[in-house]
Amino acid sequence: MNKRKIFAINIRKLTAAIVSCLLIGSVSANTAGYTNAAFTPVAEKGDVTLDGKIDSRDASAILRHYAESSAGKVDEYTGDMLFRADYNSDSIVDSKDASAVLIFYAESSAENK
Repeated sequence: MNKRKIFAINIRKLTAAIVSCLLIGSVSANTAGYTNAAFTPVAEKGDVTLDGKIDSRDASAILRHYAESSAGKVDEYTGDMLFRADYNSDSIVDSKDASAVLIFYAESSAENK
């Protein structure tokens, strides 16, 4: 199997795992309605971990935030963190943002090889 096909299969498996995790405890997130217009980001959109990279750790952090806020836990994300986590700019931090970050990471990783 060539590297691209293996890479595509791994991305599909990762996406399927994320979706299944979200479906197990699917409830609505309470992050809807914040506005990202008032924030000036200190890091690039998608870099939730502030390590200077957009990678799977950022997607994981976004999913963790989404799961915790969906479960009604206290939201510890600041306005700037919400801005960075809302990768698709729809004013809601959810699994779509995590998926978009993973797609960006996968594509940029493939380009660097």
